[in-house]
Amino acid sequence: MIISFSFNLVFFVVFPVTFERSVTMYLLKKIADKKISKKELEKNLINEYIIRNKALDKRISEQKVIDFIKEKDGYLWLTEEAKKFIDWSKIINHWYNLKD
Repeated sequence: MIISFSFNLVFFVVFPVTFERSVTMYLLKKIADKKISKKELEKNLINEYIIRNKALDKRISEQKVIDFIKEKDGYLWLTEEAKKFIDWSKIINHWYNLKD
């Protein structure tokens, strides 16, 4: 049962989220299409991945759903839960020597 649950979690959650959100996957796909300059790749990342795909809007919406972000009069701020999450992530980053 645990193996089945783990497989389903990876297959239906981790893979789709990783592939949909992964800047690395986007970059690899763009480079696979043709040779491309770093400057052109950066321009495409901003215009296609972020702006056309509304990446920022998607992330803000999902953070509102889980109550990490509030919005009023065009301004965003973190909830107390989000602040606790960030504090916890700083600890994890420190443990694993990760960069922000």
